[in-house]
Amino acid sequence: MQNLQEPERLKTNFLRSLDQAEANFWLYDRSSSMNFSVMLEGEGNFSEEQFRKGLDYVQSKHVLAKAQILKQVGEDSHLYFARSEKKIPIQKEKYSSDWKTKLAKETIRLFSLEDSPLIRAILYESEGSKFALGIIFHHSMSDGRSGCHFLLDVVKASFSEEEVGVPTEPIEFSSLMDLYPAEELYKSDKKSDKPLSVPQFQRKNGEADPQIVSLSIEEDKLTSLIQNVKQKGMSVHGFLGAVQITAFSKFFPKHQEGVLYLSTPVDLRPYLSHTVPDSALGLYISLFTTIVDLRDSFQEKAMTVIKDIKARLAKREGRAFYELLPPPEQFLEREDGMRVFNSLMIRNPQSSVISNVGIIPDLNIEGLKVKELSFTVHPALTQKLFTTVTTFENKMTINMNFDRSRWKTEDMDLFVSSFEDALYKNSGLNR
Repeated sequence: MQNLQEPERLKTNFLRSLDQAEANFWLYDRSSSMNFSVMLEGEGNFSEEQFRKGLDYVQSKHVLAKAQILKQVGEDSHLYFARSEKKIPIQKEKYSSDWKTKLAKETIRLFSLEDSPLIRAILYESEGSKFALGIIFHHSMSDGRSGCHFLLDVVKASFSEEEVGVPTEPIEFSSLMDLYPAEELYKSDKKSDKPLSVPQFQRKNGEADPQIVSLSIEEDKLTSLIQNVKQKGMSVHGFLGAVQITAFSKFFPKHQEGVLYLSTPVDLRPYLSHTVPDSALGLYISLFTTIVDLRDSFQEKAMTVIKDIKARLAKREGRAFYELLPPPEQFLEREDGMRVFNSLMIRNPQSSVISNVGIIPDLNIEGLKVKELSFTVHPALTQKLFTTVTTFENKMTINMNFDRSRWKTEDMDLFVSSFEDALYKNSGLNR
């Protein structure tokens, strides 16, 4: 465990201690990068100067956008946010067809304790009018929804013809654990069935080598998909979860019995004691893992996913994911804390993740044509795949982030083709 005694001058910049959820994500990040990135691909005149203008303005609106994470050592070891006046750095790269995979590789580069702010930005430039933007966040201080809104605000400010000033008071909200009361926690004593392991997936095989495969569903097909899914009594998220489980079933014999785990990051903002807007930087999600039976029909799989999520939200299980492990302080205070933590992470059963951030507001900026806005997260050690879903300007983007060091190319090709097959077959759409 890295022990850093902070200089006295930094202690005066104390904001607040990380809550249990935020501290857990800092630990997860040390085991396997949990940074995430939001991205936009567009066409129009967009310069580094515009990007700088937008980033500076939006950063000044959020307290956590100007923070760093530091560690207090000793008897009361803990992590805390401290103020920093450093600007979000901009890295410039050449725009190319594989810009997403380049962004995925940059996303997993860790933020260290001394780094500030906990946000990085990348501008992918071309000789023409095409460009792409990437903003990378430390997951302890943001989530996919707030990250997408942060990017939207940056682009709006970048194209504003008016001089954008500095807000008089940066936005700051209480943390998840303060707003999601512990006394309402529900804990189930039901024992989970052990999931099947996909034999083609290797938990660790050298340095992480992320790649993103993307699927797009345009407006006409998306409208039909939503209508068809709802007519069958399914939700869009349940449908996509069933698609992912069905795709993984291709790695097993046709009549294989058993279950697979599907994990869903769930937005807890509607369940907090005080209102927190989507644009507020902060970690306001939890992770629910659903047990899905391979022998169930497609519709049964989809219903299992959404019913499980709704039931657990109703029982207020939002804190349960963060209380699976001992308190973070137990790892922070031990010299071998990270070794012990890593050993626990490696024991986790295989799962895959699908995160649906929902509908993001339109931009409607004159002179800017947006091809896509989406986000991505690298899968953790025992996560086979991390799929993210974003709907923006009547288009759905599905990003499948996987580690090439843990998959053979032909096996991942099989998964992607099976995912597409299941999506179109069960939605009633034509390719």
